[in-house]
Amino acid sequence: MKKLTCAEAKQIDLVDYLASLGHQPQKVRNQDYWYLSPFREEKTSSFKVNRQLNIWYDHGTGKGGNLVNFGTLYFNCTVGDLLNRLSQQQSGLAFSFHPLTISGSQHPAPVSFAGEKKDNPESKIVICDTRSLGEQPLLDYLEKRSIPPEIASRFCQEVDFLLYGKKHTVIGFPNNAGGYELRNEYFKGSSSPKDVTLQQGKRSDDLVVFEGFFSFLSFQTINRNMEAPLSNCLVLNSLSFFEKSRPLMEEYKQIHLTLDRDAAGINNTRKALEWNIGKQDKYIDRSEFYKGHKDLNDWLMLKEEITAAEYREIKAEYQPEINSLEAQLSNTPAQRSKIDDIVNKAVDNVSRLDYLFENATITEKREIVCSIYPEKLTFDGFNYRTPRLNEAVRLICSLDTAFQGIKKGHSSNISEMSPKVTP
Repeated sequence: MKKLTCAEAKQIDLVDYLASLGHQPQKVRNQDYWYLSPFREEKTSSFKVNRQLNIWYDHGTGKGGNLVNFGTLYFNCTVGDLLNRLSQQQSGLAFSFHPLTISGSQHPAPVSFAGEKKDNPESKIVICDTRSLGEQPLLDYLEKRSIPPEIASRFCQEVDFLLYGKKHTVIGFPNNAGGYELRNEYFKGSSSPKDVTLQQGKRSDDLVVFEGFFSFLSFQTINRNMEAPLSNCLVLNSLSFFEKSRPLMEEYKQIHLTLDRDAAGINNTRKALEWNIGKQDKYIDRSEFYKGHKDLNDWLMLKEEITAAEYREIKAEYQPEINSLEAQLSNTPAQRSKIDDIVNKAVDNVSRLDYLFENATITEKREIVCSIYPEKLTFDGFNYRTPRLNEAVRLICSLDTAFQGIKKGHSSNISEMSPKVTP
Protein backbone atom coordinates (compact mmCIF):
# COMPACT_ATOMS: atom_id res chain seq x y z
CA MET A 1 0.00 0.00 0.00
CA LYS A 2 1.50 3.30 -1.14
CA LYS A 3 1.40 6.04 1.48
CA LEU A 4 -0.05 9.32 0.28
CA THR A 5 2.12 12.41 0.39
CA CYS A 6 0.88 15.61 2.01
CA ALA A 7 0.57 17.27 -1.42
CA GLU A 8 -1.53 14.36 -2.72
CA ALA A 9 -3.78 14.42 0.35
CA LYS A 10 -4.54 18.09 -0.21
CA GLN A 11 -5.88 17.27 -3.68
CA ILE A 12 -8.51 14.78 -2.44
CA ASP A 13 -11.94 16.24 -3.14
CA LEU A 14 -13.28 17.61 0.16
CA VAL A 15 -16.93 17.00 -0.74
CA ASP A 16 -16.19 13.31 -1.46
CA TYR A 17 -14.13 13.03 1.72
CA LEU A 18 -16.83 14.55 3.92
CA ALA A 19 -19.35 12.15 2.37
CA SER A 20 -17.09 9.24 3.34
CA LEU A 21 -17.26 10.49 6.93
CA GLY A 22 -21.06 10.66 6.82
CA HIS A 23 -21.44 14.42 6.29
CA GLN A 24 -23.79 15.58 3.52
CA PRO A 25 -24.33 19.20 2.41
CA GLN A 26 -27.49 20.95 3.59
CA LYS A 27 -27.50 23.22 0.55
CA VAL A 28 -25.38 23.85 -2.56
CA ARG A 29 -24.95 27.20 -4.26
CA ASN A 30 -22.74 27.10 -7.31
CA GLN A 31 -19.36 25.88 -6.00
CA ASP A 32 -20.23 26.48 -2.31
CA TYR A 33 -21.35 23.43 -0.30
CA TRP A 34 -22.85 24.23 3.12
CA TYR A 35 -22.75 21.68 5.95
CA LEU A 36 -23.74 21.43 9.58
CA SER A 37 -20.34 21.81 11.21
CA PRO A 38 -18.56 18.45 11.73
CA PHE A 39 -16.94 19.95 14.83
CA ARG A 40 -20.09 20.63 16.90
CA GLU A 41 -23.85 20.26 17.06
CA GLU A 42 -25.82 23.01 15.31
CA LYS A 43 -29.13 23.58 13.55
CA THR A 44 -28.00 26.06 10.89
CA SER A 45 -25.22 25.13 8.47
CA SER A 46 -22.13 27.30 9.03
CA PHE A 47 -19.39 25.08 7.56
CA LYS A 48 -18.65 25.83 3.91
CA VAL A 49 -16.60 24.03 1.28
CA ASN A 50 -15.68 25.74 -1.97
CA ARG A 51 -15.39 22.75 -4.27
CA GLN A 52 -13.60 24.63 -7.02
CA LEU A 53 -10.81 25.75 -4.68
CA ASN A 54 -11.13 22.56 -2.56
CA ILE A 55 -10.93 24.47 0.72
CA TRP A 56 -13.21 24.81 3.75
CA TYR A 57 -14.15 27.55 6.20
CA ASP A 58 -16.02 27.21 9.51
CA HIS A 59 -17.89 30.44 10.22
CA GLY A 60 -18.54 29.33 13.81
CA THR A 61 -14.84 29.19 14.74
CA GLY A 62 -13.23 31.35 12.08
CA LYS A 63 -10.94 28.49 11.04
CA GLY A 64 -10.41 27.04 7.57
CA GLY A 65 -7.91 25.49 5.19
CA ASN A 66 -7.32 22.41 3.05
CA LEU A 67 -8.11 18.74 3.63
CA VAL A 68 -5.00 18.16 5.76
CA ASN A 69 -5.94 21.07 8.03
CA PHE A 70 -9.44 19.63 8.35
CA GLY A 71 -8.32 16.03 8.98
CA THR A 72 -5.82 16.84 11.74
CA LEU A 73 -8.44 18.98 13.49
CA TYR A 74 -11.29 16.50 12.98
CA PHE A 75 -9.34 13.46 14.25
CA ASN A 76 -7.11 15.45 16.66
CA CYS A 77 -4.04 13.76 15.20
CA THR A 78 -0.69 14.55 13.58
CA VAL A 79 -0.21 14.99 9.84
CA GLY A 80 1.60 11.63 9.69
CA ASP A 81 -1.27 9.83 11.41
CA LEU A 82 -3.75 11.44 9.02
CA LEU A 83 -1.72 10.40 5.95
CA ASN A 84 -1.67 6.80 7.22
CA ARG A 85 -5.44 6.93 7.77
CA LEU A 86 -6.05 8.39 4.29
CA SER A 87 -3.79 5.81 2.64
CA GLN A 88 -5.73 2.96 4.26
CA GLN A 89 -9.08 4.59 3.47
CA GLN A 90 -8.11 5.18 -0.16
CA SER A 91 -7.62 1.47 -0.74
CA GLY A 92 -11.30 0.84 -0.05
CA LEU A 93 -12.83 4.04 -1.45
CA ALA A 94 -12.47 5.87 -4.75
CA PHE A 95 -11.76 9.54 -4.05
CA SER A 96 -11.64 12.08 -6.85
CA PHE A 97 -8.56 14.30 -6.93
CA HIS A 98 -8.17 17.95 -7.88
CA PRO A 99 -5.36 18.85 -10.30
CA LEU A 100 -2.29 20.43 -8.79
CA THR A 101 -2.35 23.36 -11.24
CA ILE A 102 -4.94 25.56 -12.85
CA SER A 103 -5.73 24.52 -16.43
CA GLY A 104 -3.41 26.28 -18.85
CA SER A 105 -1.07 27.49 -16.10
CA GLN A 106 2.05 26.10 -14.45
CA HIS A 107 1.35 27.97 -11.22
CA PRO A 108 -0.44 26.34 -8.29
CA ALA A 109 -3.99 27.36 -7.48
CA PRO A 110 -4.18 30.32 -5.10
CA VAL A 111 -4.70 29.43 -1.45
CA SER A 112 -7.68 31.21 0.14
CA PHE A 113 -10.44 30.29 2.54
CA ALA A 114 -14.04 29.73 1.54
CA GLY A 115 -15.90 32.71 2.88
CA GLU A 116 -12.86 34.95 2.47
CA LYS A 117 -11.70 36.86 -0.62
CA LYS A 118 -12.50 35.06 -3.87
CA ASP A 119 -11.37 35.61 -7.44
CA ASN A 120 -14.93 35.56 -8.80
CA PRO A 121 -16.46 39.02 -8.14
CA GLU A 122 -20.00 37.60 -8.28
CA SER A 123 -19.24 35.30 -5.35
CA LYS A 124 -18.63 38.29 -3.06
CA ILE A 125 -21.39 39.93 -1.03
CA VAL A 126 -21.73 43.49 -2.31
CA ILE A 127 -23.80 45.90 -0.19
CA CYS A 128 -26.03 48.02 -2.45
CA ASP A 129 -28.24 50.02 -0.09
CA THR A 130 -29.22 50.44 3.56
CA ARG A 131 -32.31 52.02 5.12
CA SER A 132 -34.67 51.73 8.08
CA LEU A 133 -36.45 48.41 8.59
CA GLY A 134 -39.75 48.27 6.75
CA GLU A 135 -40.07 45.21 4.48
CA GLN A 136 -42.98 43.09 5.74
CA PRO A 137 -41.21 39.70 5.34
CA LEU A 138 -38.40 40.97 7.57
CA LEU A 139 -40.86 42.26 10.17
CA ASP A 140 -42.64 38.89 10.07
CA TYR A 141 -39.30 37.14 10.61
CA LEU A 142 -38.57 39.35 13.62
CA GLU A 143 -42.00 38.47 15.02
CA LYS A 144 -41.20 34.75 14.66
CA ARG A 145 -38.01 35.39 16.63
CA SER A 146 -40.03 37.32 19.29
CA ILE A 147 -38.15 40.58 18.63
CA PRO A 148 -40.34 43.75 18.58
CA PRO A 149 -39.72 45.93 15.49
CA GLU A 150 -39.02 48.97 17.66
CA ILE A 151 -36.17 47.10 19.37
CA ALA A 152 -34.67 45.81 16.10
CA SER A 153 -34.94 49.26 14.48
CA ARG A 154 -32.71 50.76 17.19
CA PHE A 155 -29.80 48.49 16.31
CA CYS A 156 -30.42 47.09 12.80
CA GLN A 157 -30.99 48.29 9.26
CA GLU A 158 -32.61 46.93 6.17
CA VAL A 159 -29.85 45.96 3.73
CA ASP A 160 -29.86 45.17 0.01
CA PHE A 161 -26.91 43.16 -1.30
CA LEU A 162 -25.85 41.28 -4.41
CA LEU A 163 -24.55 37.70 -4.41
CA TYR A 164 -23.96 35.69 -7.60
CA GLY A 165 -25.76 38.46 -9.48
CA LYS A 166 -28.94 38.13 -7.41
CA LYS A 167 -30.33 40.84 -5.14
CA HIS A 168 -31.30 39.99 -1.56
CA THR A 169 -32.97 42.07 1.15
CA VAL A 170 -32.11 41.21 4.75
CA ILE A 171 -31.79 42.50 8.30
CA GLY A 172 -28.32 43.99 8.74
CA PHE A 173 -26.57 44.28 12.10
CA PRO A 174 -23.49 46.55 11.75
CA ASN A 175 -20.12 45.69 13.27
CA ASN A 176 -17.30 47.96 14.40
CA ALA A 177 -15.38 47.65 11.12
CA GLY A 178 -18.22 48.64 8.80
CA GLY A 179 -19.41 45.14 7.84
CA TYR A 180 -22.80 43.59 8.54
CA GLU A 181 -24.24 40.41 9.95
CA LEU A 182 -26.98 39.56 7.45
CA ARG A 183 -30.14 37.61 8.24
CA ASN A 184 -33.57 36.80 6.95
CA GLU A 185 -35.66 33.66 7.22
CA TYR A 186 -33.71 31.97 4.41
CA PHE A 187 -30.25 33.51 4.56
CA LYS A 188 -27.49 33.73 7.14
CA GLY A 189 -24.16 35.36 6.30
CA SER A 190 -22.00 38.43 6.72
CA SER A 191 -20.30 41.08 4.64
CA SER A 192 -16.65 42.02 4.85
CA PRO A 193 -14.95 43.10 6.95
CA LYS A 194 -15.99 40.71 9.74
CA ASP A 195 -15.70 42.12 13.27
CA VAL A 196 -17.33 42.40 16.70
CA THR A 197 -19.98 44.96 17.62
CA LEU A 198 -19.50 47.00 20.81
CA GLN A 199 -22.58 48.84 22.05
CA GLN A 200 -21.73 51.34 24.77
CA GLY A 201 -24.39 53.10 26.80
CA LYS A 202 -24.19 54.74 30.18
CA ARG A 203 -20.83 54.60 31.88
CA SER A 204 -20.60 51.29 33.70
CA ASP A 205 -18.05 48.79 35.00
CA ASP A 206 -20.05 45.86 33.61
CA LEU A 207 -20.01 44.29 30.15
CA VAL A 208 -22.45 41.71 28.74
CA VAL A 209 -21.00 39.41 26.05
CA PHE A 210 -23.23 37.78 23.42
CA GLU A 211 -22.33 35.28 20.74
CA GLY A 212 -24.85 36.44 18.13
CA PHE A 213 -26.91 39.55 17.59
CA PHE A 214 -30.29 37.85 18.03
CA SER A 215 -29.28 37.01 21.61
CA PHE A 216 -28.35 40.69 22.03
CA LEU A 217 -31.75 41.78 20.64
CA SER A 218 -33.44 39.27 22.97
CA PHE A 219 -31.60 40.82 25.94
CA GLN A 220 -32.81 44.26 24.89
CA THR A 221 -36.36 42.91 24.52
CA ILE A 222 -36.37 41.27 27.96
CA ASN A 223 -35.05 44.43 29.62
CA ARG A 224 -36.96 47.02 27.61
CA ASN A 225 -39.06 48.12 30.61
CA MET A 226 -36.13 48.39 33.03
CA GLU A 227 -34.90 51.86 33.95
CA ALA A 228 -31.22 50.97 34.11
CA PRO A 229 -30.35 47.68 32.40
CA LEU A 230 -26.72 46.75 31.71
CA SER A 231 -25.89 49.04 28.82
CA ASN A 232 -22.39 47.98 27.69
CA CYS A 233 -22.73 45.02 25.34
CA LEU A 234 -20.23 43.15 23.19
CA VAL A 235 -21.63 41.05 20.34
CA LEU A 236 -18.93 38.68 19.06
CA ASN A 237 -20.68 37.85 15.75
CA SER A 238 -18.43 34.76 15.73
CA LEU A 239 -16.83 32.73 18.52
CA SER A 240 -13.52 33.13 16.70
CA PHE A 241 -13.41 36.66 18.16
CA PHE A 242 -13.84 35.53 21.78
CA GLU A 243 -10.20 35.17 22.79
CA LYS A 244 -9.21 38.04 20.51
CA SER A 245 -11.62 40.26 22.46
CA ARG A 246 -10.10 39.43 25.85
CA PRO A 247 -8.07 42.70 26.09
CA LEU A 248 -11.31 44.64 25.51
CA MET A 249 -13.21 42.57 28.08
CA GLU A 250 -10.42 43.02 30.63
CA GLU A 251 -11.12 46.78 30.67
CA TYR A 252 -14.31 46.08 32.66
CA LYS A 253 -14.64 44.97 36.29
CA GLN A 254 -17.27 42.32 35.58
CA ILE A 255 -18.02 40.44 32.38
CA HIS A 256 -21.39 38.69 32.11
CA LEU A 257 -21.15 35.79 29.63
CA THR A 258 -24.29 34.83 27.69
CA LEU A 259 -22.80 32.52 25.07
CA ASP A 260 -24.76 29.74 23.35
CA ARG A 261 -25.26 26.54 25.31
CA ASP A 262 -23.87 24.30 22.58
CA ALA A 263 -20.51 22.55 22.88
CA ALA A 264 -18.49 25.47 21.46
CA GLY A 265 -20.21 28.09 23.61
CA ILE A 266 -19.91 26.02 26.79
CA ASN A 267 -16.20 25.35 26.15
CA ASN A 268 -15.45 29.05 25.66
CA THR A 269 -17.43 29.95 28.78
CA ARG A 270 -15.41 27.43 30.81
CA LYS A 271 -12.21 28.84 29.36
CA ALA A 272 -13.19 32.36 30.48
CA LEU A 273 -14.05 31.14 33.98
CA GLU A 274 -10.49 29.81 34.21
CA TRP A 275 -9.29 33.37 33.63
CA ASN A 276 -10.84 34.27 37.00
CA ILE A 277 -7.85 33.07 39.01
CA GLY A 278 -7.02 35.87 41.44
CA LYS A 279 -9.71 38.17 40.02
CA GLN A 280 -12.68 37.43 42.31
CA ASP A 281 -15.14 36.20 39.68
CA LYS A 282 -14.47 38.82 37.04
CA TYR A 283 -16.09 36.55 34.44
CA ILE A 284 -19.60 35.33 35.32
CA ASP A 285 -21.59 32.66 33.47
CA ARG A 286 -25.16 33.93 32.99
CA SER A 287 -26.28 31.12 30.68
CA GLU A 288 -27.99 29.36 33.62
CA PHE A 289 -30.81 31.85 32.98
CA TYR A 290 -31.72 30.04 29.75
CA LYS A 291 -30.64 26.56 30.81
CA GLY A 292 -32.26 23.91 28.66
CA HIS A 293 -32.28 26.21 25.61
CA LYS A 294 -29.68 26.77 22.90
CA ASP A 295 -29.42 30.51 23.46
CA LEU A 296 -31.25 33.51 24.89
CA ASN A 297 -33.41 33.95 21.79
CA ASP A 298 -34.48 30.30 21.90
CA TRP A 299 -35.54 30.86 25.53
CA LEU A 300 -37.42 34.05 24.61
CA MET A 301 -39.29 32.41 21.75
CA LEU A 302 -40.51 29.58 23.99
CA LYS A 303 -41.20 31.66 27.09
CA GLU A 304 -43.07 34.58 25.54
CA GLU A 305 -46.70 34.82 26.64
CA ILE A 306 -49.42 35.06 23.97
CA THR A 307 -51.06 38.44 23.47
CA ALA A 308 -54.77 39.16 23.90
CA ALA A 309 -55.15 39.32 20.11
CA GLU A 310 -53.46 35.92 19.72
CA TYR A 311 -55.73 34.47 22.42
CA ARG A 312 -58.84 35.73 20.61
CA GLU A 313 -57.55 34.26 17.34
CA ILE A 314 -56.89 30.86 18.95
CA LYS A 315 -60.26 30.89 20.69
CA ALA A 316 -62.09 31.75 17.46
CA GLU A 317 -60.30 28.92 15.65
CA TYR A 318 -61.21 26.25 18.21
CA GLN A 319 -64.58 27.56 19.47
CA PRO A 320 -66.67 25.43 17.04
CA GLU A 321 -64.87 22.29 18.22
CA ILE A 322 -65.38 23.29 21.87
CA ASN A 323 -69.10 23.89 21.25
CA SER A 324 -69.42 20.50 19.58
CA LEU A 325 -67.74 18.68 22.48
CA GLU A 326 -69.87 20.51 25.05
CA ALA A 327 -73.02 19.56 23.14
CA GLN A 328 -71.96 15.91 23.10
CA LEU A 329 -71.25 16.02 26.84
CA SER A 330 -74.64 17.55 27.66
CA ASN A 331 -76.40 14.82 25.66
CA THR A 332 -74.83 11.94 27.63
CA PRO A 333 -76.28 12.16 31.18
CA ALA A 334 -76.17 8.39 31.47
CA GLN A 335 -72.39 8.56 31.43
CA ARG A 336 -72.28 10.56 34.69
CA SER A 337 -72.54 7.50 36.96
CA LYS A 338 -69.84 5.77 34.94
CA ILE A 339 -67.54 8.77 35.35
CA ASP A 340 -68.24 8.84 39.09
CA ASP A 341 -67.30 5.17 39.34
CA ILE A 342 -64.01 5.81 37.54
CA VAL A 343 -63.19 8.80 39.77
CA ASN A 344 -64.00 6.86 42.93
CA LYS A 345 -61.82 3.96 41.81
CA ALA A 346 -58.96 6.35 41.00
CA VAL A 347 -59.17 8.00 44.44
CA ASP A 348 -59.22 4.58 46.09
CA ASN A 349 -56.12 3.52 44.11
CA VAL A 350 -54.25 6.69 45.07
CA SER A 351 -55.04 6.17 48.76
CA ARG A 352 -53.52 2.66 48.54
CA LEU A 353 -50.71 3.53 46.15
CA ASP A 354 -47.90 2.33 48.45
CA TYR A 355 -49.57 -1.09 48.88
CA LEU A 356 -50.33 -1.40 45.15
CA PHE A 357 -46.75 -0.53 44.21
CA GLU A 358 -45.14 -2.97 46.67
CA ASN A 359 -47.30 -5.86 45.43
CA ALA A 360 -47.18 -5.01 41.72
CA THR A 361 -45.28 -6.78 38.97
CA ILE A 362 -42.39 -5.03 37.21
CA THR A 363 -44.71 -4.00 34.35
CA GLU A 364 -47.34 -2.66 36.78
CA LYS A 365 -44.71 -0.75 38.74
CA ARG A 366 -43.51 0.89 35.52
CA GLU A 367 -47.10 1.86 34.68
CA ILE A 368 -47.57 3.39 38.13
CA VAL A 369 -44.35 5.44 37.89
CA CYS A 370 -45.23 6.57 34.35
CA SER A 371 -48.67 7.70 35.49
CA ILE A 372 -47.10 9.84 38.25
CA TYR A 373 -44.32 11.21 35.99
CA PRO A 374 -45.93 11.56 32.53
CA GLU A 375 -42.79 13.04 30.92
CA LYS A 376 -39.41 11.43 30.29
CA LEU A 377 -36.49 12.08 32.62
CA THR A 378 -34.15 14.48 30.82
CA PHE A 379 -30.45 15.28 31.15
CA ASP A 380 -29.39 18.76 29.94
CA GLY A 381 -25.63 18.19 30.08
CA PHE A 382 -25.22 19.25 33.69
CA ASN A 383 -28.09 17.87 35.79
CA TYR A 384 -31.04 15.53 35.63
CA ARG A 385 -34.24 17.52 35.48
CA THR A 386 -37.14 16.47 37.70
CA PRO A 387 -40.02 15.54 35.37
CA ARG A 388 -43.42 17.20 35.59
CA LEU A 389 -45.76 15.55 38.09
CA ASN A 390 -49.19 14.30 37.15
CA GLU A 391 -51.46 17.25 38.01
CA ALA A 392 -53.69 15.19 40.32
CA VAL A 393 -50.68 13.86 42.24
CA ARG A 394 -49.22 17.37 42.48
CA LEU A 395 -52.42 18.72 44.01
CA ILE A 396 -52.56 15.86 46.54
CA CYS A 397 -48.93 16.52 47.53
CA SER A 398 -49.63 20.23 47.89
CA LEU A 399 -52.47 19.39 50.28
CA ASP A 400 -50.02 17.41 52.39
CA THR A 401 -47.70 20.42 52.53
CA ALA A 402 -50.53 22.76 53.47
CA PHE A 403 -51.80 20.51 56.30
CA GLN A 404 -48.37 20.10 57.90
CA GLY A 405 -48.77 23.39 59.75
CA ILE A 406 -52.20 22.55 61.22
CA LYS A 407 -52.27 22.08 65.00
CA LYS A 408 -55.03 21.33 67.54
CA GLY A 409 -54.55 17.56 67.36
CA HIS A 410 -55.39 17.20 63.68
CA SER A 411 -53.34 14.65 61.78
CA SER A 412 -50.71 15.96 59.37
CA ASN A 413 -50.48 12.63 57.57
CA ILE A 414 -52.70 12.82 54.52
CA SER A 415 -52.88 9.03 54.28
CA GLU A 416 -54.79 8.97 57.60
CA MET A 417 -57.53 11.23 56.23
CA SER A 418 -60.59 10.20 54.28
CA PRO A 419 -59.78 10.15 50.57
CA LYS A 420 -63.41 10.86 49.64
CA VAL A 421 -65.52 13.92 50.27
CA THR A 422 -69.28 13.86 49.84
CA PRO A 423 -70.43 16.90 47.84
